Amino acid sequence: MNKYKNFAIDDWLNDVPFREWVYFDKSSDSWATYLAAYPEQLQDIEKAKTILLAVTDGTTKLSQSEINENASTILSKLDRNARTGHVVKWWQSRWLQVASVFLIAVTLGFLALIKTADSIGTNQLVSMLSGDNDVQVINSTQDFQSVQLPDGSSVILKRNGKLTYPLKFEEASRIVNLEGEAFFEVKKNSKQPFYVYTGAMITKVTGTSFSIRANRGEKEIGMVVKTGVVKIYADDSSEREANILTANQKASFMVESKLITVEQVDKPVLIDLPAETQTFAFKRTPIVAVLHELEQGYGVEFETNDFDFDTKTLTAQLGDEPLESKLEMIGAAIGARFEMKGKLITINKN
Repeated sequence: MNKYKNFAIDDWLNDVPFREWVYFDKSSDSWATYLAAYPEQLQDIEKAKTILLAVTDGTTKLSQSEINENASTILSKLDRNARTGHVVKWWQSRWLQVASVFLIAVTLGFLALIKTADSIGTNQLVSMLSGDNDVQVINSTQDFQSVQLPDGSSVILKRNGKLTYPLKFEEASRIVNLEGEAFFEVKKNSKQPFYVYTGAMITKVTGTSFSIRANRGEKEIGMVVKTGVVKIYADDSSEREANILTANQKASFMVESKLITVEQVDKPVLIDLPAETQTFAFKRTPIVAVLHELEQGYGVEFETNDFDFDTKTLTAQLGDEPLESKLEMIGAAIGARFEMKGKLITINKN
């Protein structure tokens, strides 16, 4: 598969073996081997897969020319920087607005939202750290709870976990501090890398989903990657020495020696959260069932405000996008608007 080494998104879209893998899971072992060898191509591959799935899920009978035409329409809406990780805002794509199959898992461009203590909810302890202009969230009451970060990323914090983040991220980076256990779904932005500081270990991503176990007093920090590419390294070393992890890989970081070991796992589950195993893949699924799965995964509650969705269904591959992004996509598909306040999400007509 060396011929794929320099492929761009449009090359993947036109490659027949790649399409057979996306649609029919052919040669999946070979593709898994390739992704492990060339993790730097994973971002383009994920975008190409998403575009192909947006055109058809493999069961719809389209000719290759029709697939090419629709894929080219989507690709033409991408910014010139798409091949380095940036995509135009989803609502700017005319094709996406009228697509009958709403299957999107590419990067969504939303404006950064500044979260206040009121928007986080009452079932968690929130304190404003004077001088640092930070928010500190401590989950002292629930098995797990969802925290929405200023950039739209989602963090599911397990009980007794503590997360600290700024009211507004800096332009060059997004930095959070974690003590405890959490599952992250990071909003994709290659120009603003996302860092998680957990004592002696630093985690760097640009947009992916992963779990971290970093409990106070324990000799080992654990990490499992669900999707995407993750770098981890010690706080006294440089990023050039980082270990690179891809999907279904687990790392163990020894706090004292700072030794890192990496292994392959069958399932990307570390801290036993529903969101770790959920794929959020739907095919003509009633919206009621979709919302129920989101409730189970994120620990949120939905209430409707005179919005009738009993007859509506959703076909979507929501993937590892944060909760806020998932709600935006669902809302566009069914003509609804979601208002989030803490764990309560109200559904209104759009």
